[in-house]
Amino acid sequence: MTDKIITAWNFSNTDKNLLSPNKEYRIEYGILNEIAMGAPLGGISYLTFKDKIVKINDWTAGPVLWSDNSQKVALPIWSENRKQKILIVDVNTLLATLYKKEFRVLHFESFIDDHLKGIDSPLYNPEILDFNLNSQEVAEIQNLYPIQRKAISRN
Repeated sequence: MTDKIITAWNFSNTDKNLLSPNKEYRIEYGILNEIAMGAPLGGISYLTFKDKIVKINDWTAGPVLWSDNSQKVALPIWSENRKQKILIVDVNTLLATLYKKEFRVLHFESFIDDHLKGIDSPLYNPEILDFNLNSQEVAEIQNLYPIQRKAISRN
């Protein structure tokens, strides 16, 4: 695990923030690609816990942020028009809630109770993000289904 500065342009599976505060859950990415030349990264994301793996989304950005109690994780998701939306995964119910509001590039700073704070567009005309999950319009709620991780042979 690394302590490097994590941004939408510079994140990977070695980042410490991918592990939940209680160390029971972890976000992992498949191959990460730029969404355009010089643009932020995105790729397939997974939630892993115990011997299970759950595919979350095909086009997840970063960095992610866990709630202080490890019950939810906030993920920036790329939309078809290269905007980002907020996806919240509840690890107890395995429900993924996608919110309707669009952003440029998200950088989360705190996630306490149902309140997410950070910056929208940290590099160009930054705006404060103050996002209350209970008062925002939901675009979609999806059930996530875990599968058993296959044993890896180490010959």
